[in-house]
Amino acid sequence: MRYLLLLLLLSGCAQLEYDPAFEGDVSCGQQEPYEFKSFPQCEIEPVDLAEINEYKKGLSLTEIMNLALTYNPLTKRAWAQARADAQAYQQSKSPFYPQIDGYGYFDNIDQKVVLRPQDQAFNGGASFGYYRTWTNELNISYLIFDFGGRDYNTLSYKMALFSSNWIHAQSIQDVMNNVLTAYYNYLENSALLKAKELDIKDVTANLDVAQASYEAGIKTKVDLLQAQSNLANTRLEFEQLQGMVKIALGQLATSLGLPANTPLNVAEIPEQLPVGDISQNVDQLIEMAKKYRPDLKSFQSNYIRSYYDLEVSRARFMPRFTANLNLTKVNYTHSPLLLSHNYDTTVGIEIPFFNGFNDTYEIKKRNELMNLAYQNWAEKEQEVVLEVLTAYSDLETSRQQLKTSEEFLKFAQESYTLTFESYKAGVVSFVDLLASQSQISTARARRIEAITNWVRSLSKVSYTVGILMINDNGQSLKGSMQEIQKE
Repeated sequence: MRYLLLLLLLSGCAQLEYDPAFEGDVSCGQQEPYEFKSFPQCEIEPVDLAEINEYKKGLSLTEIMNLALTYNPLTKRAWAQARADAQAYQQSKSPFYPQIDGYGYFDNIDQKVVLRPQDQAFNGGASFGYYRTWTNELNISYLIFDFGGRDYNTLSYKMALFSSNWIHAQSIQDVMNNVLTAYYNYLENSALLKAKELDIKDVTANLDVAQASYEAGIKTKVDLLQAQSNLANTRLEFEQLQGMVKIALGQLATSLGLPANTPLNVAEIPEQLPVGDISQNVDQLIEMAKKYRPDLKSFQSNYIRSYYDLEVSRARFMPRFTANLNLTKVNYTHSPLLLSHNYDTTVGIEIPFFNGFNDTYEIKKRNELMNLAYQNWAEKEQEVVLEVLTAYSDLETSRQQLKTSEEFLKFAQESYTLTFESYKAGVVSFVDLLASQSQISTARARRIEAITNWVRSLSKVSYTVGILMINDNGQSLKGSMQEIQKE
């Protein structure tokens, strides 16, 4: 045996049998990729570019969400699971109905029998025939009572369906949140790109002034070189932002469930955003999240389902009352005049006595699983509270930063204008002009970041509460909460 094993190892390759469903050469060295000969292929829904191209003026946020909920596979996957659980729930109701089975079988016994005179006419006048029978049987069984076992089993599947429905609702929230993240990221990079164009315009003006001063002999060449290097650096930043805009647009298309190279024309975010305090405090938002968060509701449904599963295992200790009806018809081929009709009705009781402690440990296991489901629910609730608290704090911070960034931009613009005129008059140095231009560039970027952070934080609060419904103006939280409070 050891020599045979050594021979196999030294050979370096053994001929293996493979599934004929695959096509490829199983040999030493590089292998060709397997190809499925016969496998069910799912057709991927094609992207309707005509629908996307209809939005010549740019896709609004509502239209973007419509595309995401149409093409994103995340919601489709969750919906397919919910539909599967719906069928499983209907399937769990089968014990409430009678179980009906039909049978038919033919017996051919190689045994001669003496035929009666009235049967000889059916056998060609022969005095002897072979014993053959054809039997039809119908069996009807019904579970009368099992101390709630089938009821709790159906309720368990119902809670599984509820959980899947909540997961599907959460998947819609997740898709919308992911789309919003990609959408605001794209708008932010696009706005930064436009702001960088203004920076190039300012830097070019600085270069023109420095060059004119140098040619007039008023300033040294150092100012000219600094202006030229500053323009080159600004152009490098502009080119980098161009690439970031393209990447952000591809990320947005991917979040919609579309190929990354899908051409999208996205509308700009409104310049005037509603800024104000929301009427709810953080404690009220937390209570709303406990009531409306779909993923939290899913954990709650799983906990309730674990309780029903425990009751199912407890019901296995109880007797089961059943009823059975059996109808049988026997046809004798050698004697067609003979027919046998039988029926049998039974009402029974099934009492479990001992099965190796299987049911005992099943109850203990279900108890622990119920405790596990409860702890998962409690942990998720704590996560939700933290998410709401964090989102609310970010909202308050971004609201204040939005106002501060507006003042920053205003003062930086005034400072740059004054410094530019002062440099032309020879009052300040070119270093002062560079510092002022850098400050206005930073102020523009901070203003854009503040705007996008505000709308991000606003939608984040809605998402963490579980009521994410964004409109084109970014006014989601107040309207959603007011509608909910009317209930």
